[in-house]
Amino acid sequence: MVASGEYFGKNTDSPTIKSVLATEITGTGIAPPYVNMPGKKTLTGHDGGVQYFEASKIVSLYNPFNPTLDYHYQSDSTGSEWVLSLSVSAGKVLYRTVTITNLIEAPEPPIP
Repeated sequence: MVASGEYFGKNTDSPTIKSVLATEITGTGIAPPYVNMPGKKTLTGHDGGVQYFEASKIVSLYNPFNPTLDYHYQSDSTGSEWVLSLSVSAGKVLYRTVTITNLIEAPEPPIP
């Protein structure tokens, strides 16, 4: 859950994971505010420390439209609504949400 929004991927998380989202989906958090960590329950009710995504995959992700930029993720305060986006050109982004599976091009992504 990243309510304020953050970037993640090669430029942000390489050589080590730094973003909250990447820490959560790799299960590498060791103290709050992380939820997916040993001794806690994930948002889906599983025992924490689940590796949903390998750290090596996170640090290899980059925006194919602009390799100097990463992906951007933002959620609501509960983590149930989210937006994943990336810049494609000056003033344009591609995004998808928890309810929209097709990519949408727009001047900016919606706020969850």
